[in-house]
Amino acid sequence: MGGRLKHGFEPDIDFLLDQNVLGLGNVAMRSSCLQVYAIDEDHAVVDWTIFCSMLLGQAHLHIYFDSEVQTYYRQHADNIAGLTQCNPEKIEQARQVKIKHYAFY
Repeated sequence: MGGRLKHGFEPDIDFLLDQNVLGLGNVAMRSSCLQVYAIDEDHAVVDWTIFCSMLLGQAHLHIYFDSEVQTYYRQHADNIAGLTQCNPEKIEQARQVKIKHYAFY
């Protein structure tokens, strides 16, 4: 899916399992709060996994995108799931991140 999501877009769980669009940027929490999710400490996309787990476990949760909100996200060369560089190593790294994410469910 290219471009910005439209205001009011309501993603289904399949979209969210495939697209890492939710995050915990600038959020702090006690690590003990995460124990319920049993996520390995080497799991690279904890935020994506937490949101997907919450949505899979709580059928009544409802989300939509608000295009009026702005978040400043700093993309960098060490981004674990993105492809800021296109080389075999980065492609394999992004592939492994997704494989581990999907294996969690």
